[in-house]
Amino acid sequence: HRDLHSFPTRRSSDLTLDHIKWTAIMSGAENVSTMISSLGNLLEFSVHRGEEEILLEQEIGLVKSYLVIQESRLNRRLNTEYGLSPEALQCRALKFILQPIVENSLIHGFKDGAVKNPKIRINAELTDSDLSILISDNGKGMDAEQIHSWVQTPKDRESGHRFSGIGLFHTHERIRLHYGSP
Repeated sequence: HRDLHSFPTRRSSDLTLDHIKWTAIMSGAENVSTMISSLGNLLEFSVHRGEEEILLEQEIGLVKSYLVIQESRLNRRLNTEYGLSPEALQCRALKFILQPIVENSLIHGFKDGAVKNPKIRINAELTDSDLSILISDNGKGMDAEQIHSWVQTPKDRESGHRFSGIGLFHTHERIRLHYGSP
């Protein structure tokens, strides 16, 4: 009879998610199991080792986990394409830097189901010493003035929606603060 404290411990949230996942599998609810795995992946990285930067390959995995959950939530299949160079995937990038941009596509670009076959494309390449990432979609789009307004501080915006663009603003600010203005 061993002391329970001598066993390696896992967070209770990990154990709870594992239990829910296996219950879903045993019940034949594979889609629920997949969503739980995706949620677990996102949660693990949100508190993971306190690292601010992770490999772009891991960041892409977080986006894929996010999209699994959103496809189920929206009850809509999203066509996601990736053009990722192997060199780019091994670069370090800020954690959770792509998800707010992809989320913006879902919320604004594909608003009200106006796009019949929603597509998101994520390209990444290493040119010289710069990591270049391009996220595009076939949604309604934004003109240069709209893009500029999205990166202004939320208090400077004229938009009536209180949270409009906060995710993009914070993404822009995190990049600027960590890597500089260029």
